[in-house]
Amino acid sequence: MVKENIRLDQIGICLVCGAHDYEVSLERDHAFPRSMARKPNLGKIENPFHSVIFNRYNVFRICHEDHRLVDGKKNPAFSNDGFVTLNPVGLLTFLLNQYPITKNRKYRDIQIENLLKTNERFVEVAINLNGELPKDLVDKYQDAIDVAKQFKEKLESLKTKHG
Repeated sequence: MVKENIRLDQIGICLVCGAHDYEVSLERDHAFPRSMARKPNLGKIENPFHSVIFNRYNVFRICHEDHRLVDGKKNPAFSNDGFVTLNPVGLLTFLLNQYPITKNRKYRDIQIENLLKTNERFVEVAINLNGELPKDLVDKYQDAIDVAKQFKEKLESLKTKHG
């Protein structure tokens, strides 16, 4: 059973390596990156992905070293040119294949549930894009829905195996 009251952005261990906050410096990691809610800059219009990124289910605690390693793969997967062009399919492929799922039994199911909720919200937003983003970017986000569905299947299978 998943404990709803545990916030994985406030725990005292790294979900990747298991180090405690008295051993390492812990940081917050947004599985779906903050750049997704900030790029492209829409001026006074709120980016439709803001609700995906800035919710408590999308934030996890990991140590500085692991955060640097994860972001070193995640950010180039989403954009390899300084966020001029965006690659949502690349980002979802990274999440599907490389985003770390904790081995800590106390937090594993919670992390999986949180990733499922965030992924589901991503799909809802991508399906319902309605003129907020340029057409070519909308197409890219909608192309990423298929990978998001694969990510959901993977997460559900992990939950079943370890739940």
